[in-house]
Amino acid sequence: MTRPLWKVYIQWDRTNFMLETSHVYYVEYQRGTQHKIGPSGKGFERPRLGKGKILFLNEDGRYDPRNTASPLYPHVTPGAPVVIYVSADGGSNWVPRFRGRVADIKPTKSRAVRAVEVSLREGWDALENTVYTDVLEDVYADDAINAVLDAVDWPAGARDIDNGRDYHSYWWAEGGKAIDEIMNVVGAEFGRIWLDGDGVIHFRNRHSGYTPVALLDATNLRPETSLSQPWDVVRNAIRVPVSSFRELTNEVVWTQMQPLYIGGSGSVTLWVSYTFENIPVRVTSLVGTDYTANENEDGSGADRTSDLSVSVSPLSSVAKVTLTNTSVAGLYVTELKLRADGLQILTATTVTAENADSIARYGRREFDVDTPWVEDLEVATDYANFLSTWLADAIIYPQLVLRAQPATQVLLDVGKSVTVNLPEEYVTGDYEIIYIDERWRTRDGSIFETTVRLSPQFAFSDHFWTFPTKLGITSRFGY
Repeated sequence: MTRPLWKVYIQWDRTNFMLETSHVYYVEYQRGTQHKIGPSGKGFERPRLGKGKILFLNEDGRYDPRNTASPLYPHVTPGAPVVIYVSADGGSNWVPRFRGRVADIKPTKSRAVRAVEVSLREGWDALENTVYTDVLEDVYADDAINAVLDAVDWPAGARDIDNGRDYHSYWWAEGGKAIDEIMNVVGAEFGRIWLDGDGVIHFRNRHSGYTPVALLDATNLRPETSLSQPWDVVRNAIRVPVSSFRELTNEVVWTQMQPLYIGGSGSVTLWVSYTFENIPVRVTSLVGTDYTANENEDGSGADRTSDLSVSVSPLSSVAKVTLTNTSVAGLYVTELKLRADGLQILTATTVTAENADSIARYGRREFDVDTPWVEDLEVATDYANFLSTWLADAIIYPQLVLRAQPATQVLLDVGKSVTVNLPEEYVTGDYEIIYIDERWRTRDGSIFETTVRLSPQFAFSDHFWTFPTKLGITSRFGY
C-alpha cells in the first residue's frame, strides 16, 4: 500500500501560499451536516460551518505573532486562507480535503513541546453574512442561488449550480443570512446543496442522479459502525405551505400613529417597517410621502407644513425617515404616511399529507417544509405525498469509519455517493455522504481516519417523469 502524502498551504500574507507541511504534526477537520432532516421538524437541516485544527511545531517561534525574526512576521493572524491536500498514489494526484481560513492561533499548554494550535473555519463562513437582493422576476432556483452568492462575492469559479426545476414569479433575499436564504430556495426545490473539499459550492435539483464513487463493506470498514434510531428520523405528518404574491400599487405602507413634536431647528430620525393590512411589504418603488405639521398637537392652530422638511431613504423592507423643523418655533407632525408599490407574500394554503400506518407505529411526528417559495399547488401536493411516504419508514442513517484505506478514503467527500454492503447491519444500497470527519492517526498522517455520515438517497425522480431536451435554450420539465 502506498503511504498517503499531505500538503498544507497557508496564505499568510494574503498573496502567496506557503507550504507548511514540514511543521505539522496533527490535522483534523469536520464538514457537512449530521442530519438531512432538522431535529425540530422545521425544514431541512442547513449545512454546518465546517471546522478544523492543525497543530504546528513551533520550537523556533515561526508561528509566534510577536516574533519579529519569524519569516512569517507580521502576517501570523486569523483570516489567512488555508488549503489541505492528500495524495494516495505517491504524489501523482492531489485531492483537496479542506479549504477555508485560519480562525484562531493559540499556543498549546504542553511543556514537552513548543507548539501552536491553528483552528480553521470552512468557506461556509462567508454565507453567515446577511444579504439583500433586488426583486427578481421569472426565476428558478439557480438564478436565486447565484444572486445570493453574488451578494457575498462568492467566486464564480467556485460554483457548480444545477438548473432549478420550479418557476418562481418573484424572489428576493430580505436580510437573512446568506445560507438561510439559499436553504429557503433549496428547500422549496427539494434539492441538495453542499460544499466540497476544495471550497466549491454545489447545487443539484431534485431530479439529479447519483453515481457511486466507492463500495464500502466489511473489507474496508472499521467495526465502529453506528446507526440512527427510527424515532430520530421518522416524519409522518407533512405540511407544505403554498405562497402567492399580492402586487401593491400606490398603497399606504406606513403611517405615523400619533403626533410627533419637533423643537425649533430640531430634527428626528425614524426607521420604519413597511406593512399593508398587517402583512410585511417588500417595496419596489417609493411613490410618495404625505405629511402635515401644525402649531398644536390636536392639529389646531397655524398650518406649519411649510416649516417641515421630510427626507426618506427607502430600503426594501424599511425606510429611514428624517424630519427637520426649519423654523425656530416648535411644531407637531400630525400626519405622516409613506405610499409605495410593492409585493407581499401570502400563505393562503398549506398542503398536508399523513401516513396513518407510521403514525400508529411511531406516533405523530411532524415535518414542515419551512420555506415561503413553494408557489405551485400541484408541486406542493406531490412534495407532501412523497415525503409522507419516504420519511414514514425507519430510515437508517449509518455512520461508518475507515482507517488505513487511503485509496478509498480520498474518494469520499460530502455530496458524493457510495454503495454500502453491510447486510448484517441492515445497511445495503446507495447512500449520499452528508458529513465527513478526518483526522491523522500518526505524526506524519501516513495513517488517517475517515468517518462519514450517510443519508439514503432521496429518489424523488423515481416518482415523476423528466424530459431531457435541447431546444437551443435551457429547458426545464416535470415536477
